[in-house]
Amino acid sequence: MNAFALISCNISKDICAIVQCKNGGKCEISDSRHRCVCADGYLGDECQYADGRANDFIVIFHEAYSSPSPRILPTGNRKGVLSVFYFANNNKVSVALNLADDHYILNSNVLMTNGLHQAGAELQSNVKITLYGFVFVRHFSEGFLVLPTCFASANYIIPSFTVSSRNSICQSLFSLSPVYLNTVVKINFKMKHGSISYANMQYANNQTLTLVLNKYSTFQIWHSSDLTGTSIIASKPIVVVSGNRCNYITSKGSCQPFIEMVLPTNQLDNVYVIPYLNYRLRNTVRVLAVNDTNFALKNGNNLSRNVLKSRDFRDYFHTTISYISSESDVMIHIYPHELSNNHGDAFMMTIPGINQYLYDYDFIVPKDFESFISISVPTNAVDGFVLDGNFVNLKNIFSISEEEHHFSSFSIPISSGPHHITHREKTRFGLWVYGNYTNQEAYGYPAGMAFKT
Repeated sequence: MNAFALISCNISKDICAIVQCKNGGKCEISDSRHRCVCADGYLGDECQYADGRANDFIVIFHEAYSSPSPRILPTGNRKGVLSVFYFANNNKVSVALNLADDHYILNSNVLMTNGLHQAGAELQSNVKITLYGFVFVRHFSEGFLVLPTCFASANYIIPSFTVSSRNSICQSLFSLSPVYLNTVVKINFKMKHGSISYANMQYANNQTLTLVLNKYSTFQIWHSSDLTGTSIIASKPIVVVSGNRCNYITSKGSCQPFIEMVLPTNQLDNVYVIPYLNYRLRNTVRVLAVNDTNFALKNGNNLSRNVLKSRDFRDYFHTTISYISSESDVMIHIYPHELSNNHGDAFMMTIPGINQYLYDYDFIVPKDFESFISISVPTNAVDGFVLDGNFVNLKNIFSISEEEHHFSSFSIPISSGPHHITHREKTRFGLWVYGNYTNQEAYGYPAGMAFKT
């Protein structure tokens, strides 16, 4: 062995002695380069992300207009058993997880109204799954990705949307539930006008409501003004859902509930590609800052640089594909506008960042909808997708480039039921599921995401 090879070998060994692969990953040397080989369920250069498949979940819903049917859509690659514990009556039921099943209807006692209630369910699966929540009723349906309990945290910023004045049933709202007993929750409200009343007290903008909550209790509050930017700080982890009880964007269609499970502030990213959504060429994207930050927005061929103060947001009009890069982490949601001829309502959907993409997804598409998937992926890997064992034919691919990032996005129809998608080159990509239900109906949610550990 010559001196150079000996030095290279020693450097490689030293690197593996220094590099800390997380979550059980192992450092390996190949061609004088090191890499972390991640344990099952983890990914990233240092195995610092988990793939989001988990055993334990807390499912809560905020109030939605009408009387929807609350549902869960569990999916995985193995049969198993799911235990459902209801907060309201301490009742526990078991559900068989069959690979062909795609939904389970929950007891209506999980549905919330304003105030403090025992409403929600704790779920435990004996196999790892991805889980979605869904509210279904003709003309008023929506869905969301459920956060695994292990990634619940104590710090949140509320996303919602501008409240339409068209109808008295339109409110901005959120619900939250603690993971543990004796949890102190401090809610610092952000609102443009008016005040919120709770327990005979009035709370105006920048005033704080303090609660002490116990496990299996859920709190909800709403307001006629947009609550986006409201801060929640808890002494222990909590789970949060937010959005709008019912809302419009352009008032063309029917009123639609907006609901998403909120990502805690430690599960956000600073680089995003907002995908192309088939049939949905008119969208509002909201960029919400956690801390003071500068961000760059590329939308079509236009590049702008913007400043956001902590808890402030910026809305912009999105058509096919756009790109956001921020100095610090931000939260992104997309709000597709109502379609013409009452073919689909507006809805709310979370956009994970590019560092939160997965290598593959098991996902569920709900029944009774005209549904699509949307994908964003590095442009050099736009081919090679394998859906349910078959290569995917693509058309209408939209691309964007900024700095070192080159991404493309496309959208294709998808049938209802369980699906699996991967890439033959083991490329990470973002995946969203959305659809319309004949006239005046819609839903949308991310199919999954990687979580920081």
